[in-house]
Formats: sequence, C-alpha cells, structure tokens
Amino acid sequence: TRPQKMVTHGWSNLFRDLVAAVVADAIEDFEFGSVATLLEHNLDGLVCLLRAAGKLDTTYWICAFAVNQHRSICSSIMPHEVDTVTLQSYPTCSCGVEKVGNHCPPFRDDGKSIPCEMNKFSDMMA
Repeated sequence: TRPQKMVTHGWSNLFRDLVAAVVADAIEDFEFGSVATLLEHNLDGLVCLLRAAGKLDTTYWICAFAVNQHRSICSSIMPHEVDTVTLQSYPTCSCGVEKVGNHCPPFRDDGKSIPCEMNKFSDMMA
C-alpha cells in the first residue's frame, strides 16, 4: 500500500511525540499533547478513537523507518549530539556495516550517490 501521507522527524524530539503527532494527524487533532498522554496511559482508548474515526488503515511514510541512516552515520557522532532523554552523548557504533555516504559511487547524473539513502529526501518531497 502506498502511503497517504509523508512524515519527517526531528532528531531532538521524543519518539513518543513523533507517534503522537502522526496519530493526532490521523484523527484530525491540531495538537499532539493529548494523544501523547493517551499513548502512555490509555492505549486502548486511543485505538478506539482511531477506529471511531475510521483511521486504522491510514498509511504514513515515516523517514525514521524508511531511510537507513544508520548505514551512513553510525560510526561517527558529532560532539553536540546527545540523547534527548538522558542528555548523554551517543556512543559510536562498532557494527561493522559498510558505510555509504553521498561520496560513494556509483553516482547519478546530478552527482549524488546512488546507494546512499540519505540524499534522496528532496526527491521524496518533489
């Protein structure tokens, strides 16, 4: 099923807030705070709201799930990047996965790396 809506995220946001924003959009609520509360305290009630609104089958493309950024950035962390909950610096990853960035061939006619997933955002938004 093709997604009906596209969602991007902010790395500094809580995952709960991303989910709450998507659900709030689905039920046509203009703010996500009440949905975030339901996510934490009354998930069954939230499912009932989605069902009543006929939105259980609404599909979303969420970049955090669709783009493998780990493959490009896991071995290097910028000094200012911290976990938004613990406020601790992220550890670097030693997974050994081959890294693919915009500098990796083969390249498209516009010079962008074909195997890199992180350089396709503007294509997705077009």
